[in-house]
Amino acid sequence: MGFMEIFIKSDAPEEEKVVVESKTIITPIHNEPPSAPEMSEMKLNPASPEVTNLTPTIVLDESGMIKQVYETAGLGDLSKSIFKIQQIRTSFPETIPDEVVRQTIPGLLTAANLDTVELRLDAETRIATLNTALQNNLMEQTEKINSLTEEINELAMVIEAKRQEIINAQQNKDIFSKVVEQETKVIQENLTYLS
Repeated sequence: MGFMEIFIKSDAPEEEKVVVESKTIITPIHNEPPSAPEMSEMKLNPASPEVTNLTPTIVLDESGMIKQVYETAGLGDLSKSIFKIQQIRTSFPETIPDEVVRQTIPGLLTAANLDTVELRLDAETRIATLNTALQNNLMEQTEKINSLTEEINELAMVIEAKRQEIINAQQNKDIFSKVVEQETKVIQENLTYLS
């Protein structure tokens, strides 16, 4: 089915980029087994609707999305819709000038028992329906993005806490190894006086 080009103005806020920084947490020392792998620290803004360098995991059926909007609004019947003009337009050979097509279409619509007033009303209804659906989608998806971003921020706090625990554990290991080495050395020196 053919669709006319309909331009819909969106008042959605300009998207902001999410900044992702990467840094190494711990450098292995004393030939010990490798410590935790390198982790990335994400700084996220709950209002940010876009995350860079991500590949969509789903494929959206664009025509199906529009069809669902129309059917939900009770506009699924296209037999007497504005798209009848599109159907008639595409029936003309490409060699016929557009001006001739424009002059011919009103008569063809009348012959097909199609009221131009009703067609215009159908077009206006569809545009209004699409705009409403767009605004609803923007609000729904923005709320979802904000919720997921907030969840990521909470997880980032947990990751940061675990990162600090790793640093503390590394320091504890190094310090304990040092004091044990020193204590062992003292004991061994004292043992030499027993021989």
